[in-house]
Amino acid sequence: MDEKQLSDKAAGILKNRLAKSKDIPSGANSDEVETILREVHQRARKSHSSGPILSQSSLYLCRVLLHLKEEDAVVCIYQESWDDYVFRKASQANYAFFQDFVRHFPALASKFRDSILSSSSKAVNAYRRCQAFQLLGVVLNQPSKVCIMLPLHVTLENI
Repeated sequence: MDEKQLSDKAAGILKNRLAKSKDIPSGANSDEVETILREVHQRARKSHSSGPILSQSSLYLCRVLLHLKEEDAVVCIYQESWDDYVFRKASQANYAFFQDFVRHFPALASKFRDSILSSSSKAVNAYRRCQAFQLLGVVLNQPSKVCIMLPLHVTLENI
């Protein structure tokens, strides 16, 4: 009972304070933050019960890494976790973990979409394949801050 209460309090602090915090720690070391993010993802792959806590922690660490201009590291870590989820039946990561990332960081999710599409054909089972397509739909429906470059001879009237 005490362990459950402690877990609930910790989850509340993460959800209400850390996840909503606009402050980014000054002097954060990108290598250390990346290592912590990798550990969070390792736990997400192994622990089924603490998904929301790990997701909130991961999103906060992503914000710190983005502030440090480490976009590629974030995409790479999420891609590794996604591959584990899609290709390994025993993975404990859940769909909501990736959906949270896509919804909070649509510009990064657009870099992640090719990986989602290619993994869908090699998924471990039909359920994971369907979830890959579902996540791809979420990625495609998110407003992206990525600029679309049109060839010079194409004008908006021609589209």
